[in-house]
Amino acid sequence: MRQFPTTVLVFSCLIAFCGCTQEMTEEEKAAETGRIMARAFVEELAKLARESLKKADAEEAGRALARAFADELQKLAEDSFKEKELRSNMHRTQLALEDFSTMAEGAYPVERHQTVRDVLVALGFPRMEKANKSIDTLLPSSFQNPFSEKLPALSVSHKDPPDWSLELLGQVIWVPVKVYVPKQGTPGRVARGYKIYGAGPLGLLDFVLEYSQ
Repeated sequence: MRQFPTTVLVFSCLIAFCGCTQEMTEEEKAAETGRIMARAFVEELAKLARESLKKADAEEAGRALARAFADELQKLAEDSFKEKELRSNMHRTQLALEDFSTMAEGAYPVERHQTVRDVLVALGFPRMEKANKSIDTLLPSSFQNPFSEKLPALSVSHKDPPDWSLELLGQVIWVPVKVYVPKQGTPGRVARGYKIYGAGPLGLLDFVLEYSQ
């Protein structure tokens, strides 16, 4: 246990004795001195308690800072992994577009709902009912947004480069390029190429897949 400085106790005792009248008995003087010493003891304990609390608060603040730092490192690691998954989704989208083009005489769709049949008809070919593949059906079943299952994994933009917002986080953004109407009188438009972007947590990734004829 921490001991009180001798000067504090002596000073307290002197105050007690100086304040006493000559009529006080020795017993009363001793009792008063005891009360003064007890108060000094309690005050010292309170001081120690306050110092202990300050130290505990500082240690807790340090632990909180360490936890926040560790959480941020973990988040950065997770975001890095998710960005790799987003890049993989960009490559999967490119493969789907190239598969589509192989079946559509080298042309690319302009919208997600367009099928190979739609593009072939736009190019002037006879309507083939079995040519019903679209980008959505050509993508693997495991194709999903790596940042949030609640957000779409793929979107189409007709602006190059596309706008970025947190609502697009984790999405592959496919931009049809060199869009044209192949023949007058035929429905639909087709594209001669594409650009593929990825929406990361801070903006569009500095990685773009593209092809145009």
